[in-house]
Amino acid sequence: MDELLQRATAGDERARAALVAAHAERLHRYVERRSGARLRRDISASDLVQEVFLRVFTALPTMPADASADTFRRWLYRHADWVMANHGKAAARHHGESAGDAAEREVVAKQSSTGAVTHADEVAWLQALLARLPAKYADVVRLRLEGMAFDDIGRRLGIAEEAARQRFARVLQVLRERQQP
Repeated sequence: MDELLQRATAGDERARAALVAAHAERLHRYVERRSGARLRRDISASDLVQEVFLRVFTALPTMPADASADTFRRWLYRHADWVMANHGKAAARHHGESAGDAAEREVVAKQSSTGAVTHADEVAWLQALLARLPAKYADVVRLRLEGMAFDDIGRRLGIAEEAARQRFARVLQVLRERQQP
């Protein structure tokens, strides 16, 4: 086994730092080239590189006794592919784009996709919509979203049950009209 690899396998921090210094820049470029837009939204190339080195250093004791610097390099890139594949699977569960950077005054169109990212977007979209509604309509919608029945909403707001139903229906009608092309 290469002397540097032997020292790194034995736990020598300087040897491990030398391996990182020798391979980090090239590995970073490799990860940037191979990762897609969805993966880059989920995790940075720098974080991926760190995870690759962590995996490789954890697995160093299992490296063959006749390993060379070239063997280590191939091993490094194989682990990089595995790390990117694992994160790619996780990133694939997030459908849609985040609307987190949208201006507060802008109501972001609701997306039809699902996933952890989009749920937060839908909540933001709904909050922005409610902020733009007159209070008498927004209160009915909020209470309805909390699961209240229309008769309970009417009692709480001091209006008739039918008035609560009509206000909610009016908001739905406006939303449908805005969704029309």
